[in-house]
This record gives sequence, structure tokens and C-alpha cells, in this order.
Amino acid sequence: MELLKSEGCFSTEKEHNRLYISGSNKRTFSPSELMIASIASCSGEVLLSTLERKEIIITDMKIETKEKRSTGLIKRLEHVHLHYLLRGLP
Repeated sequence: MELLKSEGCFSTEKEHNRLYISGSNKRTFSPSELMIASIASCSGEVLLSTLERKEIIITDMKIETKEKRSTGLIKRLEHVHLHYLLRGLP
């Protein structure tokens, strides 16, 4: 992966899709938002894989995230809570 800095944000491209990353631009994803999305999607894939091995069929999945940040000058990410909502076949 290659990240390029221009116009106040970083960007990367994969198969004609471009991702913009900036901690100060509200129209882009922040680095911490991407970290939370990575944690949620990776754990979701592991959960789905585990359920599939147990032959549990999931038709729909939603992951809600909540994060806790420090209150200092640097709003450090301290805790990420994941809530999985699953729908499957009976």
C-alpha cells in the first residue's frame, strides 16, 4: 500500500477506489475511524468464519461501535466496544 500526501490529506488507491485520510478534514476518514473500522471488520470476519464452521448460517450482520477517548490534549483511543447484530436462518 502506498499513501500520498496532497491537498491536506493522505490518500491511497486500490482497484480504482480512492480512500482519503485526514485527522482535520471532516469529509475524510480519520486515522482512528479507520482503526475502529479495521478492528470491527476483522473481528466480524473471524466471527462469521467461526459460525460458518459450526454450520450456523448468517444472512445479515451489523456491527455497532462505540469508543472511549482520553480527555487530555491528545484524544487517545482508550477503549472500543463492539456490538454484533446477527440475523440468520432458523
